[in-house]
Amino acid sequence: MSAGKTRMLMRKRVEIFVEAPLLHRVVNALDELGVPGYSLMDIVGGRGSGAPWAETGEIGNTSRMVCVVSLVEPGQVDRILTNLAGIIAGRIGVASISDVAVMAGESATE
Repeated sequence: MSAGKTRMLMRKRVEIFVEAPLLHRVVNALDELGVPGYSLMDIVGGRGSGAPWAETGEIGNTSRMVCVVSLVEPGQVDRILTNLAGIIAGRIGVASISDVAVMAGESATE
């Protein structure tokens, strides 16, 4: 059984940290832009604005944080950030962009 061929593709990793109530707006924006895939993760705690925080003991979604991660073509980043700006402006949320090399199978698109 052959392991198949893989190749390295250059992508941008977009990480969006927002309050849980904004998640549906972020996901809808990515879907409308044709972003082919993303992962959703709960954030259980951390440190921000100089103070630690934790999800434990909280009731409801308002203080829960989530992270959306997507690996996209470099040309998609400006449109994504433009759409996200209206969603996270004035709220608790940040987006980060980094360069990544992705190991992909033969069926992955350039």
